[in-house]
Amino acid sequence: MEQPLWRPSEARVAEAAMTEFRALAQERAGRELPDYDALHAWSVSDLDGFWRLYADASGIRFDTPARRVRSDDPMPGTRWFEGATLSYARELLYPSRVDSGRPPQVIGVTEAGAQVRLDLPALRRLVRRVQDGLLSAGVGRGDAVAAYAANVPETLAVLLAWSRRQPNSGISEQ
Repeated sequence: MEQPLWRPSEARVAEAAMTEFRALAQERAGRELPDYDALHAWSVSDLDGFWRLYADASGIRFDTPARRVRSDDPMPGTRWFEGATLSYARELLYPSRVDSGRPPQVIGVTEAGAQVRLDLPALRRLVRRVQDGLLSAGVGRGDAVAAYAANVPETLAVLLAWSRRQPNSGISEQ
């Protein structure tokens, strides 16, 4: 059996978000989950419990809570968090959990290999500029917007700027 190329230190493992989540899952499941394999086994044996815990622990802010975690339909037709509503733009632009050491929010790479890296404040500024452009063009609530666009950070900004204009977006003008 081949040896791993790298192993994290015990200190790094102790501080990891996965370690915190595993401890929370152990408490919620009411049984020992001493390692990743045990956590995985619980996650696939109690789908509703795992995904409810994940939604709670991740800090996702639902505007309307889910009636249930998943429908009775078999995969791939399962409907997750039925009845729940949330604002994608709010969750991406103003996450409830922000790590100060967090890597860039968006990394774009052109076909020529050039990179664009946007941290959270830069992404917010770009979204605000796009939103201001939409508003100055007279685009408002209820209007339809279509784009033929490349898979680049600016296209993401258009999507987020537009979703911020929709009713019940839950986005404050920060």
